Amino acid sequence: MRAQGYGPPSARDRLRDLARRLMAEPAEAVPLLREIDALPAGEGTSALSREFEDRLAELVRDLADRLLAAVDKCLAANEPGLAFDLFQYLLKIDPENARARKSLGQVRIRDRWLRPYEVQQFKNGFVWDPRWGWVVERERARYEAGEYFDLEARRWASLDALDREHSDPANPWRLKSEHFDLASTAGLELSVKVLARLEAFFLQAFGEYDLFFARGSSGTGAKLIFGVAPVEKRLAVTFYRDARQFKEHAKPPTEWAAGFYSGGGRGSFFHAFEGKMSVGVLQHELTHQILGEFSAGRAPSWLSEGAAVWLEDAEFRDGVLAVGWPARPRRVAEYRANLRAGKKEHPFREVIRFGNGRGWDEGDVSANYRGAGAAVAFFLHFDGGRYRGDFIDLLRDSYQGVARPVEDYFGLSIDSLDFLMDRFYRECILR
Repeated sequence: MRAQGYGPPSARDRLRDLARRLMAEPAEAVPLLREIDALPAGEGTSALSREFEDRLAELVRDLADRLLAAVDKCLAANEPGLAFDLFQYLLKIDPENARARKSLGQVRIRDRWLRPYEVQQFKNGFVWDPRWGWVVERERARYEAGEYFDLEARRWASLDALDREHSDPANPWRLKSEHFDLASTAGLELSVKVLARLEAFFLQAFGEYDLFFARGSSGTGAKLIFGVAPVEKRLAVTFYRDARQFKEHAKPPTEWAAGFYSGGGRGSFFHAFEGKMSVGVLQHELTHQILGEFSAGRAPSWLSEGAAVWLEDAEFRDGVLAVGWPARPRRVAEYRANLRAGKKEHPFREVIRFGNGRGWDEGDVSANYRGAGAAVAFFLHFDGGRYRGDFIDLLRDSYQGVARPVEDYFGLSIDSLDFLMDRFYRECILR
């Protein structure tokens, strides 16, 4: 475009869109966006505009082909987590790529790519609406007029009346998605947002701890990571309209808990904060639920809480879950800032003393969370991820109840790991 002195608006817009979607962090796209904006507007022919469009499309096709070849190599090497990441990246470049969509369990219906449960609902006459959840497609006028079809009760009524009725913990909203049964006493609109976030997080969280699920699972783990594993049982989640209901009916294990996961089939419990959901609390407890319900045991507190801290602040960018390291998780960023400011934080040798006893909920609980999250982030990112696979082995073995001493996984003493983690946060430039 520089050479021709002409940047057609359509091609410039495509380039801007690609730059925003492909950069890991929004700030990284700024220099490239400036270059695009600086392209000469000029004047050109329609043939030249088509040439630019064709060349851009060719570049996208070439990159998509190379990414698909890389996916095949990952699958051959039994690295489904990396293959999943590549598919997600590919869909940023080529949202209509059929192979990526189908590999992630999606089917094209009309102008949308739907998951199997969504296809089933569509065939039954229901479509998903971000305000009301599953609605009867042919009755949209009634919804717009303030009515609502209660799927659980199988009846139409005023939405305001139903919201009041379902604010009672004895008669909550009962909402279903592909992987969740949600009971909620909050209003329908907020409850639908909670359900949508649960489902979106579930479909991508497995990729963050891919080797936890992939190794030794006879293909089941890869299906979980790709979101194509059969749904044997939906996860139970209860969401309360306020803290009072939460404390009275969920009976949290500690006074300060804003949410918690309870094993044995009870599920996760949260509450609204001033009429809104806390995404951080939801993702923290849901991480506990995913790791707990797709394994056979229970990990020490420092491991399970650290793993949950790692994902609690993850954001969705163009539909892809992104942790945002090193600025996030915020508790890990605070741990690093405190150390560099000369403040005391738990070193690694203290973090691993938090087993399954009462010690976790005693003393400075905030420091416990920061230390556990910092330990997990250290293992995932130290020296370009050198210990990531070893850490996931430790995490998986712990949840399976067959963990060895921590130092066995890394070939280093606790003192050495303590030294490296301290240096990692005090001195290393995190990228």
